[in-house]
Amino acid sequence: MIGFSYILTAFFAYGLLFSLIYLQIKYRPLSLKRAETPIRRGLMLGSIAIFLMVLVDLTAIQDMADGRFAILILAIVCYDLNTALIPFGMINAYILLIQRGNVIESFVSTLLTIIIAEVYRHYFYKRPHRYVSLALMTIIVGISNIVSTMVIAPNNPFLNMVENNMFAGLSMFALIVVALCYLVENERLIHRQIEDLYLAKEDLETQNEEIRTLYDNVRQAELSIKQNYETLDEYRWRLETSEKRYERVLEASCEGFFDYYPITKVWFLSKRFCELLAYSESESNRLAVEWFDHMPLIHKSIEMYFSSAAVWPDDRVISLEIQIADKQGYLKWFLFNAMADIDDFHRLQRVTGSILDIHQRKIEQEKVEFYAFHDPITGFLNADYFTETMKKYMLTSNESLLVFYVSIARYDKLMQVYGKKVIEALQYQLGNDIKNIFGLFSIFSVIQAGTFGVLVLQKDQYYDALVDGVNTLSRQYERPIHIFNVDVQCTLMFPYYEYRGNETTETILDRLEETRTFCDETHYYGKLKAFDWDYFNRKVFIKEISAYLRTAMIESLFEVFYQPQIMHDGDGSFRVFGFEALVRLHHPNYGMISPDVFIGLAEELGEIHRIDEIVLDKAIKFGREIAKNGYRNIGIAVNVSYIDLLNTEHIRRIIDKIVRARQEGIQVAIEITESAIAKYIDEVSDNLQAFRKASIEIHLDDFGTGYSSLSQLAELPISTLKIDRTFIDGMMVRSKVLSLVETMLKLGSQLDLQVIAEGIETEGQLEQLITFGCSRFQGYFFAKPLKEKDALVLLRKGIGANLYDRHSQLH
Repeated sequence: MIGFSYILTAFFAYGLLFSLIYLQIKYRPLSLKRAETPIRRGLMLGSIAIFLMVLVDLTAIQDMADGRFAILILAIVCYDLNTALIPFGMINAYILLIQRGNVIESFVSTLLTIIIAEVYRHYFYKRPHRYVSLALMTIIVGISNIVSTMVIAPNNPFLNMVENNMFAGLSMFALIVVALCYLVENERLIHRQIEDLYLAKEDLETQNEEIRTLYDNVRQAELSIKQNYETLDEYRWRLETSEKRYERVLEASCEGFFDYYPITKVWFLSKRFCELLAYSESESNRLAVEWFDHMPLIHKSIEMYFSSAAVWPDDRVISLEIQIADKQGYLKWFLFNAMADIDDFHRLQRVTGSILDIHQRKIEQEKVEFYAFHDPITGFLNADYFTETMKKYMLTSNESLLVFYVSIARYDKLMQVYGKKVIEALQYQLGNDIKNIFGLFSIFSVIQAGTFGVLVLQKDQYYDALVDGVNTLSRQYERPIHIFNVDVQCTLMFPYYEYRGNETTETILDRLEETRTFCDETHYYGKLKAFDWDYFNRKVFIKEISAYLRTAMIESLFEVFYQPQIMHDGDGSFRVFGFEALVRLHHPNYGMISPDVFIGLAEELGEIHRIDEIVLDKAIKFGREIAKNGYRNIGIAVNVSYIDLLNTEHIRRIIDKIVRARQEGIQVAIEITESAIAKYIDEVSDNLQAFRKASIEIHLDDFGTGYSSLSQLAELPISTLKIDRTFIDGMMVRSKVLSLVETMLKLGSQLDLQVIAEGIETEGQLEQLITFGCSRFQGYFFAKPLKEKDALVLLRKGIGANLYDRHSQLH
């Protein structure tokens, strides 16, 4: 009876506990590894197990202390070790608290159970026949617990009960564990299948989202296609509207349109095209075949545009005014426009165009051109007609052309003397005379007031007649011409130019104008004068230098060279006492340009002050280099234009710069030319006095060439005279010049002025000047103008101990 009671008790107790675990797994399958933690599961299992143990004790059925081992085993198998330890510890605490059980026995039993359960979990549970191994493991756990209890607590009442019912209890315990584990495993399998289904569901939902996205894209594409279709439909409607509009335009247009396909020889001619040539629309095929025959020979070349792509211009568009005969043979003017389509192989594919009736407009245009091409005063052809005629014959004629002017010299002055009415009558008479003399072999026009242009078409054939005509006309106008009871005295000029090909009309007229200017400047009257290339090149040269001069002033392209000024000491030695700053300009095409050229141009342009300031700035900079090298008594002379001397503002800036330079120990003097200031001595005297007040030395260059009087020379605030090189060159060959040089030296001494002889190039010149008492020199015999670095080298080396050593060095 005790065994049966024990079996029932064990079955009841273990069944409840195992059912608890089973129900936990069955009804919370999705929270096994997600929502619940091992602590929550363990606390829940432990609380229910203690509740059942209390319930069993209260019903006095039987002590179920061994239920803790069942929970430990099942929790380890079904959950994990952490989940099993919490309820097991709670049950142990309850047993120790209520029944005062043996602590050591409980600890040992627990440890054995954990070890055996973990070994089984890792090595036997997932192998074949795991349920048999689970039953054996349960029996081993029971036996190990009984043995440990017998060893540790031999007086435990539990042992007596086990002795009576050990086999039955262990068997029941093992069977229930195996059964429950089977159920739990099935539930776990079901749970895994459910999870797989959930994962499959999520995959399906993801695929569904992708399908929905794809559907949206398809829908979007459908909408786009629909929109494109609507757009195409709108374009189709517009195209139909445009076609109708173009049809109406073609019907209402004044132009006749055509379309031609060279490959198939197919023509399309609009109704208006046929009407313009007096054909009916039904005769369009006939007109397409014959309409090239309606053109005169001068326009036959247009037929080539319909047969070859080679004749078309690059833009493949032509527009011509041509004459076409209508059906009755009357020639009418049409504006012919055409456009070509050419493929990649340069084959003509299509020609499309139109013709427009401009016959009436052409007639009116000819009337306008008549009035446009005639001089209103004389009625003769004007310069525009002359130019157009020249262009025409230059393009079509292979014969030589000669163009010349018949021009009244000093026409403006004659207009002032005799009056407009008389001179216009003179011009009209001259035009009639030109017509009578040259009209048989030339074309003439009024170019401008007082000038007629004559175009000789066959120069070789009519050149002698041309020369005779010029001589006749020249002799006729050498005598006074009687007009309105006034005898007008005038002379004629005959500049001419021979066309040589590859020249424009503008070029020819410019060169004729240049030649006319040359005749007027040089008084070359009464004879034919050909175009002078030397004169033209000089003018071109001056023009290019003028343009480059502005660039050089903006970019400061001027170079400054320094020619040393030499002093002869009493012991026969020579030394450098100063330099003259000489400006130079290098042109990229013409090379080094003479100062005589660009200085004069700068004075004409009113820009000379900028060049003078550039030279002054560079000279002061060179003076700093001289002072830095220890040469403090070396002066620098800078040329100043007479134009600057007329401008007080320019003089003030020059004086300020020189005064500031002197504060740095730099000695700067200005140099002026006698020939330039001789005409303006009164105007520049005040500004020259300003230099004297600022203690700035003034050197008078080219002395003897300016024809200034001695009284003017005495009044000028100068400190140095420079004898011009023309006197130095001439004194060795002419005794009068030699005497004049000696007089100049004496004059300088009497006026207490320093004298520098320029242009020393030979030893004989130097010796003669020393004999006259001259001690200051400048010229190529000593040194040419030098760059800054070369001038510094000359200062360091010296000019030489005596003249003859220096002479041998130079040679």
